[in-house]
Amino acid sequence: MDEKYDVVVVGGGAAGLSGAVALARSRRSVLVVDSGEPRNAPAGHVHNYLGRESTPPAELLSLGRAELAGYGGEVVAATVTSVAKGDNGFEISLADGRRTRARRVLVATGLVDELPEIAGLAARWGRDVLHCPYCHGWEVRDRAVGVLSTGPMTVHQALMWRQLTDDVVVFRHTHGDFDEAPLLARGIRIVDGAVAAVEAEGDQLTGVRLESGEVVAREALAVAAPARTRADFLAPLGIEPEPVEFNGFVIGTRVPADAAGRTSVPGLWVAGNVTDMRAQVVVSAAAGLMAGAAINGELVEEEAAEAVRLREMPFSHEMEREVARANERLAEDREDARADEHQAKDREGARVTENHTQDREGARADERHAEDREGARVTENHTQDREGARADEHHTEDREGTRADDHHAEAPPFDRASWEERYRSQDGMWSGRPNDQLVTEARGLEPGHALDAGCGEGGDALWLAQQGWRVTAVDFSTTAIERGRVQAAKLGVADRITWVAADLGEWVPESKYDLVTSHFLHIPSAARTAAFARLADAVAPGGTLLVVGHDPADHHAGRPHMPDMMFTAEEVAETLDQSWASVAADNRERPAVGAEMVVRDTVLVARKR
Repeated sequence: MDEKYDVVVVGGGAAGLSGAVALARSRRSVLVVDSGEPRNAPAGHVHNYLGRESTPPAELLSLGRAELAGYGGEVVAATVTSVAKGDNGFEISLADGRRTRARRVLVATGLVDELPEIAGLAARWGRDVLHCPYCHGWEVRDRAVGVLSTGPMTVHQALMWRQLTDDVVVFRHTHGDFDEAPLLARGIRIVDGAVAAVEAEGDQLTGVRLESGEVVAREALAVAAPARTRADFLAPLGIEPEPVEFNGFVIGTRVPADAAGRTSVPGLWVAGNVTDMRAQVVVSAAAGLMAGAAINGELVEEEAAEAVRLREMPFSHEMEREVARANERLAEDREDARADEHQAKDREGARVTENHTQDREGARADERHAEDREGARVTENHTQDREGARADEHHTEDREGTRADDHHAEAPPFDRASWEERYRSQDGMWSGRPNDQLVTEARGLEPGHALDAGCGEGGDALWLAQQGWRVTAVDFSTTAIERGRVQAAKLGVADRITWVAADLGEWVPESKYDLVTSHFLHIPSAARTAAFARLADAVAPGGTLLVVGHDPADHHAGRPHMPDMMFTAEEVAETLDQSWASVAADNRERPAVGAEMVVRDTVLVARKR
């Protein structure tokens, strides 16, 4: 069970599995939580399901689970105790203490039949004590059938069974006020008195015993039992089942929803008997499909709106492309500045000594040469999670507050305050899932101490902590780190993660780690070697270094084309010394989240001796 899904389906019957399959086939991450208590479990077979006629209920569910698994969906055997709604979706709590989150929830928990308290009746339910002529009528055709009168459906029910057999008896029992004329006209006998028990021999119903002691021979008994929806766990959301009435008589309850299954709580959907007590198995399956399709459509629209918002915001991919072009213009202006500087030296005879040092923390201009040949330098630390949504960009100026020449292109605003504002402007940028390459490489490692360099809102750090790792998570943005800290507390792993707010262009690890991981950390080439060298040096003997970036050649996937900020795994590999037992560098394709395209990562995996 993962930490977050697109959709969690509560209930693994026909409606729930059908909705889950529809969602999984649309490439949604889906979890089905099933308590293993299907309403039709006592029945021998499912009927009126085209292509699956007479399939045992358990077999139908097994086939459905297999179909779901084939599309990547998951099923866990558990009971949901609560569903809570937050700013970023739902938190679902299970009876065994586990929790998960979802963008949407589909409830398909069905009904519970409230059987009359008649001795022996519950034991025969679904076998020869029946409720639906369409579900069971063919199997008892031409046999002696009784109808237990418990409500306003008596006449309708008796006439339906009379279509299947000539031998129908209505037991007046506790609801004797009904129109007898149509029954008598159809040759249906009426028996007065309350029913005390049903009798059976050799695992077969043989008769109905009245309180008077009289036994009326019958081979099947039809009971229209009230049905209560299984939805108590939705009460904290304000979802209260409403009564279903027939002729002023309550015959059951349902969760109110529209035709597609949408409830009054945004993001919460229902399907099947939980909202439609008349739905047979095939109808419930169809309702699950409709709800699943509607949920996927809602998510598609939500993702498109978010893409538009990101595209139009100041730090969109389009803006990053503009940054690249601005950097190119800035480089040209620097060359012009150099030429002007040399001419000035010749004319004035002035002597200028240039001391330009570059240490491991990144390039820093000499104080005595505030407007040196390099102009204003931009350091971008761009950290991005699996969906390309996390970013850290750092803009450092020298200590004298240098400015580019008037004819220099103006540097884009990538300072700390700008990025803090970017995080604060939206509820969250993390997709809720760890990066693919981390999961691939770390899943088989023995948990130890890990460094997540450029952690953003903590997706990778949280996943590592849940796998048993102790994690040091470092990022430029304090807002992102605080969100990661809050989420760690919710997931119960706060004691396993140390959060550090620091500029990775300057920060030096103080410990050695069994795993050092960095995803999409983009800094200029002048400082990149030193930065990655610090990360490599932080790997303990026997440890693993994982460095992942966007493949510079993957322009078609919408990645910003910023050559000086991009790198290949091969370039990183060439900087490693002989202390490494193995070094592997390659490109790996993966599906982009929220878009029908494939993106390519450049991946370095190195094991230290």
